[in-house]
Amino acid sequence: MTFHFTDPEGRRLELDPDTNLDGQPVVTVRARGHYASVPVHVPLDRVEEVIAGLRDTARQAAGAPLSAGGALTDAERQFLTFALDQAFERMVSGDGFTGEDWAALEKFRRLATEPS
Repeated sequence: MTFHFTDPEGRRLELDPDTNLDGQPVVTVRARGHYASVPVHVPLDRVEEVIAGLRDTARQAAGAPLSAGGALTDAERQFLTFALDQAFERMVSGDGFTGEDWAALEKFRRLATEPS
């Protein structure tokens, strides 16, 4: 089965079951429009990650809170802030942390400061 989505400007998102060069099953994602498309092969064990990323990006675009389960309680916010401070200390004193790690830290800091 193939999934297609067409936006109001006529661009089309296509999702197809496929296999990669190693013969592993994947979902191939293509965006078709006025420009050439480059297929992206999503391994089956990463599909939920892509869906979660799409949902999170949609929430951000709508200006909604990043938390999927609603606002944090004061106790949860306090604990999260403490944990993030500990993570920050570890990150500045160590190495091996990527830009993605820093982005995650900032995302969770925003979550910890969202109004209840």
